[in-house]
Amino acid sequence: MEMRNLNKKFNIYALLFIVSDRARARQAIFMHFAKLS
Repeated sequence: MEMRNLNKKFNIYALLFIVSDRARARQAIFMHFAKLS
């Protein structure tokens, strides 16, 4: 498992999380990570 690729994906999602003004979008991203973990 390559941590670099995982970190890149996480950074992209984190950026979307910060940029997003919609609570639903933030919740959807959070739930997405909850399913992965």
